[in-house]
Amino acid sequence: MLNKVNYNKIAKVVIILIIVLLGAKEIYQAQKHSDKPSYVAGDGSEVNVIRGGACYARDGFFSNAGLPDIWCGGRFFPEQGGQLCGVKFTTNIYKTYPPGSHMLGGVYAKICGEYNLGCYRMFPVGLGVFSLVVFALLLLRSLTPVKAALIMLAIAVIPMTSNKMHGLQFQSYTLPLFLMYLASLIIFFKHKRRFNIRYFIFFFLFGAFQGFLSFDEVFLTTLSGIPVALLYTPLNNKEDIKRLALVVTTVSAGLFLSYALHFIQVIIYDGSAGQSYDFLKMMFKERYNDTGGGDTLEINSMKLAFEMFSQVGRSKEHFIINLPIFLGAVLLLLLIKKGVLTLTLHKPMQLCLQWASSRRNFIVILSALLISFLWIILMKQHVLFHQRYFARHFFLFYFMSILTIIENTSLLELKAPSNEENQE
Repeated sequence: MLNKVNYNKIAKVVIILIIVLLGAKEIYQAQKHSDKPSYVAGDGSEVNVIRGGACYARDGFFSNAGLPDIWCGGRFFPEQGGQLCGVKFTTNIYKTYPPGSHMLGGVYAKICGEYNLGCYRMFPVGLGVFSLVVFALLLLRSLTPVKAALIMLAIAVIPMTSNKMHGLQFQSYTLPLFLMYLASLIIFFKHKRRFNIRYFIFFFLFGAFQGFLSFDEVFLTTLSGIPVALLYTPLNNKEDIKRLALVVTTVSAGLFLSYALHFIQVIIYDGSAGQSYDFLKMMFKERYNDTGGGDTLEINSMKLAFEMFSQVGRSKEHFIINLPIFLGAVLLLLLIKKGVLTLTLHKPMQLCLQWASSRRNFIVILSALLISFLWIILMKQHVLFHQRYFARHFFLFYFMSILTIIENTSLLELKAPSNEENQE
């Protein structure tokens, strides 16, 4: 029992160290980029956020129907970001994305003063650290400390978990929110929690905030409950299906409410619902299959998705590992239905690793992979020109692979047989 307590204590210390080290790293990055945009965080888009926030702070959050002016006089890094927007769209008022990150930039400008980036960046860093703390605490409510520590280690070693934490673009907010959401899904489905008002509020607000920030993660936001639910239940009865449907519906309601509000903003700014509809339709069409110059983009969606999976994903910005090899290793491991590995670390105690898998685990991994692929397949032009951002969508696949492996592994501490017992 003493050894077991020590393992748990060590695991909790590891979790704390991970959070402290990642937070310290990003505080350093925040101060390093206190007077300039961050390439890793998306410098061009970040410049738009900073300038849009400055105009919100000066002109009010309801100016331009609440849409950001991403040029804002071009005082900050005029060679980057939205100076080309006016050439293409005849206005620097940014209508193609929800205004969440730009509005937050306006809040920071009000609090910190215009272009005080060292101060700005501490807010998303604070959210990132807070999300890691909440994520860890929620994991500890569902998993043993050792398993929770292993999951924390697995996400900490991939750069994308923390490298945008100091950024001001929407990815710096969406992943921290997503981490807390995933941990809450584990509790909800593993322990078969009742869908009460607290879960309704949390899931609805999660969807609403994600919709306030971006269109890009619509499938990750609305569908990620499916692989988590499948890991913990076969979904072979009405009650389990109903619980999953409630999660998906509630998150989707929050998300699409934010999208509807953004569309209303665009209508108010344009002064015409038809004009706004035509503009957004044109943008979605272009992002699917247009070169930007009116020509059809000649590239296969699945080919692009697998190229990103095999090449962009392994970059030092994202996972650093070879994702196809990782996928192959996971699937091979899942083929093993049962296994036992015994390790003698110190006599007379032994550690016994037990493994048990089922066919359903393949569905878990493949559903997570498909959801990670969906935006890449459906918005191939947009993805092609912004590959370094969209490889982040594979986080769901990576996380579910790690979670599935850990949940199918049990760690037991046994007393090793004595010499007398062996002789018998």
